[in-house]
Amino acid sequence: MKKYVCLLLITCSAVFTSFAQKITIENGKLNGILPVNESGKITYQVVKSVDGAGKDELYKRGRKWFVKTYNSANQVLQVNDPSTGELTGKGIFPIVESYIGTAHTYPVRHLLAVDIKEGKYRIVLTDFVIEEKGESINVEKIPTVGRKWIDKFYTKVNTEAEALVASLQKALATADDF
Repeated sequence: MKKYVCLLLITCSAVFTSFAQKITIENGKLNGILPVNESGKITYQVVKSVDGAGKDELYKRGRKWFVKTYNSANQVLQVNDPSTGELTGKGIFPIVESYIGTAHTYPVRHLLAVDIKEGKYRIVLTDFVIEEKGESINVEKIPTVGRKWIDKFYTKVNTEAEALVASLQKALATADDF
């Protein structure tokens, strides 16, 4: 009887361990996919110079991008200060994921900050959170049943985040002649 109890405990332990969250930091990235800062928080950061563009011009380009991208900059922007060159907004992008044949949309909230100085800017995209069953969960701490699912989810988040940053970079680098 003892043998069966031990065998049952070992089997249960192996099953529960296989369902545990499979998250690692590889080369400064969560599961080798999402960039993380020193504290393990998902963070995209870009610092660039823009020749011939002053602080006011870059600010206008950034503000216009927030309006176009989020449809209502007034609802998204938390900080909108032309004197300091700060634009900070909270946005959402959807990630559609299938699990056991059922599609589910996860709204991924994020914080996007743009700091503007004369001829240069810094973009920081961070604070990724999903809402699930009325609960806010940091994307870094999503409970999952396996590495394959979380890697697929992380890849989709990375694609959306990189596209968002690239779009903002393009807007900041492009003069509007109209």
